Amino acid sequence: MNQVDNTAAEAAELREMARARGWRSVIVVTSKYHTRRAGLAFRRTFDGTGVRIAVRASKYDLSDPARWWRRRGDFRFVISEWPKLFAYRLGLGD
Repeated sequence: MNQVDNTAAEAAELREMARARGWRSVIVVTSKYHTRRAGLAFRRTFDGTGVRIAVRASKYDLSDPARWWRRRGDFRFVISEWPKLFAYRLGLGD
């Protein structure tokens, strides 16, 4: 396994694992705030492979996206996630 430090690299590493093991579907579990961008990255990376991708938020994530401005940690995560999501929407990203 290679060293990965971003969502796109994680997706590429998982694509190779799925190919090597013959997986037809993968469930990606991540934080509530990261599901949209993770879905973009993983679906882009797995496009054309025939592997289905499902992205789900962890049930252990205590964040409340409906009230993200109320907790400092949630606020920081959202503020750091927005530019990354915007970049992915533009087709950029890691």
